[in-house]
Amino acid sequence: KWASADVTIDGAGSLWRVTGGTLEPTQYANVSTGTHRNAWATLAITGGGEMRLEGDGNKYTILGLSTNGGRTDMLISGAGSRLHFAGQSGIFNIGVSAFGTAAVELRNGALADGMFYTGVGRNGGLGSLLVDGLGSMLRIDGTATAAANGVSGLAYFEIGRNGGNGTVTVSNGGRIEVLATQGANNGTGMGIGRDANSAGTLNIQSGGVVLFRSTSSAPDTADETRNPGVLVGREGSGFLNISGGGQLLLEGGAVSTPAFRRSTSLYIGGLSDTAVGGKGIASVSGAGSEIRVTGTDTFIGVGIGPQSNGQLTVSDQALVSSQGMSVGRSGGVGVLKVDNATLAFSGQQTAGNLSGAFFTIGNGNGIGVATLGNGSAVTLTNMGSAGAGVSLGGSGAFAGGEGSLTLQGGSSLAVVAAPGLAGMNVGREGSGFLRLRGASSVDIGDGLLFV
Repeated sequence: KWASADVTIDGAGSLWRVTGGTLEPTQYANVSTGTHRNAWATLAITGGGEMRLEGDGNKYTILGLSTNGGRTDMLISGAGSRLHFAGQSGIFNIGVSAFGTAAVELRNGALADGMFYTGVGRNGGLGSLLVDGLGSMLRIDGTATAAANGVSGLAYFEIGRNGGNGTVTVSNGGRIEVLATQGANNGTGMGIGRDANSAGTLNIQSGGVVLFRSTSSAPDTADETRNPGVLVGREGSGFLNISGGGQLLLEGGAVSTPAFRRSTSLYIGGLSDTAVGGKGIASVSGAGSEIRVTGTDTFIGVGIGPQSNGQLTVSDQALVSSQGMSVGRSGGVGVLKVDNATLAFSGQQTAGNLSGAFFTIGNGNGIGVATLGNGSAVTLTNMGSAGAGVSLGGSGAFAGGEGSLTLQGGSSLAVVAAPGLAGMNVGREGSGFLRLRGASSVDIGDGLLFV
């Protein structure tokens, strides 16, 4: 048997409002589509119409697309058209069961907002999300209560979880924003390819922007807001593609101190120095295309943790920036290729290792290989007390490893620090290999080079 259903909310002032039960405390606002393998649902919010899910936050408020094997197509299009989660503990799941498929498009200035969690491709499902056009936005800016979630939670975004496969595309000036403004037991950020049997892809293209931002609350206490953490290939397979002036921005506004570290981080392949990680592949290409990690204690890791594998390609005038980068660490394997592009590392940490701007390749018994070509440039800048440095094959805090760095085609590596505080180690506790070809250069000023 086949079943189909179509819902249209069209025109300014048109509203579908879902509140759940008002007399039974166990009920909550919950809309499910595609609840059978032979079911097909379509939803359209156009012309300034709105779909609103309301709740008191003590139970989840859920919109689940294709929850039991069916198919769902959802369109939100036009300025003023909106999917809105009112109150706390809102969840928006796109493709959430085995054999289920769901596709959502936000176009022409449409908005979906208020949820604390969005998942694309879960539990064996197939999900896709398109955010296209100036003014079109998915804004994940809600919170979850401990009553609903088990622990309090902040805004979080996942692509590919529990055997699911998800694809998200942000294009033509569209935006995804993940915003956190208060403390919680869970942090904010994104996982792409969360579990070992999951896969996720994020495409940011043609001026699209994906922003993760935390705002400081309760400074220097355990309730301080956690800064964003983005994991590409956490335990599964994750793919990140940035082109045509697209931007991935991580802005950590929470205060990090030695007592309460609040780092802002991007991992490409892996999730920590101790956990078994997955495979992450990322590329950033084209003028204006960028990964920018700002705030306190910022970090980019490529292949971090046991069995993790990470690859990052930066090309054609693209830019990647943070306080530092590690390629292949703690048993992971990392590969970095920079081709006619720029890496810029600056500042120093306020917690953890208290390091200045850093670039490490193959440390903590990891394996790292990096190549700079066609006039690429890597700069490390820190005029503070921690200086700045480059390490191949071990880095002190993460001893041992195998690191290889090749500069060719007029590429350059420069370390700028206070007098005597720039440094470079080739084979510190492990094995290091440095090759310079074709008028390439390494400049550490009046610092120290150890081979």
